[in-house]
Amino acid sequence: MERDLVTMVENGTQDTPEGEAILRRYLQPLIDAHADHLVLACTHFPFLAPKLSAMSDITLVDPSAAVARQVARVLPAIGVPSASRPLYYTSGSLEAFKTQVHRLLAPV
Repeated sequence: MERDLVTMVENGTQDTPEGEAILRRYLQPLIDAHADHLVLACTHFPFLAPKLSAMSDITLVDPSAAVARQVARVLPAIGVPSASRPLYYTSGSLEAFKTQVHRLLAPV
């Protein structure tokens, strides 16, 4: 299920008609069930928040800030020094990764 959504974020296609159809396919059952909250439980999903908000009145819960705070608290406790700047690793194409990072993390 989430593989479609992850791929969509990585490809930047959430604003295309195909991307919107995929989002609608996953969102519609929640709307039909009268869900009132949706937890964005994947690092990719906050990038879908603007589109999801535009498609429904479901309240989005983004735990990423809390997770980041917990990581910052726990890592030093287990001997991992804090980084002064982000450090990224990729097992894929470095150029493709650089493009994605710049696209996804660009200031709004």
